[in-house]
Amino acid sequence: MRKILVSTVLLFIFQACSSTPGGPVFAPYGPVPNDKALFYVYRQEVFKDRRVLFEVLVNGELVADMMNGGYITYLAEPGKIEISTRLKKDLMTSMESFLTAEQAAVIEVEAGRTYYMRINYVDKKHILPVPAETGLQEISGLHLNPPLVPAAAAGQ
Repeated sequence: MRKILVSTVLLFIFQACSSTPGGPVFAPYGPVPNDKALFYVYRQEVFKDRRVLFEVLVNGELVADMMNGGYITYLAEPGKIEISTRLKKDLMTSMESFLTAEQAAVIEVEAGRTYYMRINYVDKKHILPVPAETGLQEISGLHLNPPLVPAAAAGQ
């Protein structure tokens, strides 16, 4: 009985650790280059959707697998860009057609500016721009998301 209890506890710890980023706690990127815009894309830590993983795409290019409680930085060229998310895996839902639909935000980007984008699993719109003050408050305490592993390096 004790082995079962220990195994169950270890399983829950492993699941929690495997679905949260292990990078350093949020620190500002630094000065934004004059010819680029800085994006913080983040996902607040929410217990109920900790096993849900979103892919983050910029203009159709995969830039991150966003974990619960994580953030990424992204430098963008000025002009119109599309930041989108789509569900990568969800082990807890049966609403797959709704949840796997790609969600996008199109933004006119200005060089030298900083933008905050929140990924929300609960709302119908998965990715939302938020004011800088809100974004900075919500992102503090989150961890840097691990970088993508190229398919060749992952053995696929």
